[in-house]
Order: sequence, then C-alpha cells, then structure tokens
Amino acid sequence: RPFLIVRDRGYQWLQKEGRPSHFVPSNVTVARDLKRLYIASKKQLVKDLDAYEYLVPIELDCWSSPNHHAFMSIIAKMIRRGKDGSEELTSVMLDFVELPCSHSGENMA
Repeated sequence: RPFLIVRDRGYQWLQKEGRPSHFVPSNVTVARDLKRLYIASKKQLVKDLDAYEYLVPIELDCWSSPNHHAFMSIIAKMIRRGKDGSEELTSVMLDFVELPCSHSGENMA
C-alpha cells in the first residue's frame, strides 16, 4: 500500500518539478525493484558475515518519534577491506522495529 504514493498527483508533480521529462515508475515497478534489491542485499550480507573473521559488535539505538511512537534499530559494525587493502568501518542495519511500549530502561530489560 505505501507504494501507491507514486500515483499521487502531488508526488508526481514533486518528482517532475525542475525536470519535466523525469520518468516516475509505477508502484508495481517500485515494489518489485525494492524486493529484488532487498533479496540481493540480504544475500550479500549473509555472505559478508560468513566470511568475516572477527567478532561483530551489535549496536541498539532506541528513540521516540514526535508523535510518541518508540522505535529500535539493530546495527552491526564491520571493517570492510577494499581491493586496494584499505579498511573502512561500516554500519549495516539488521532490523528496524516499532516497539510496543516506551523504550525506558525498565521496559528494555
């Protein structure tokens, strides 16, 4: 359902503002491409984690939105090596969830 926004006249106008010839794909195309991207990214992450030779630190981040919904993200930190031997610290979001209650210390325990 969220992909239906691409049919909205206001969204179409916004996407074409400044670039009238810009093609806005259909909601079906956006949903299909996003699913393919998710599957490919997940496969690559599993491959990267299987090959990773160190411990993977996990970071939890919780916050509340302005309308008082609590959220939590679960993030893995990894060092990625480039083909040139360079190293870079990267973060990979593993999950993002809405919490059923406040993210106070008592509720998170």
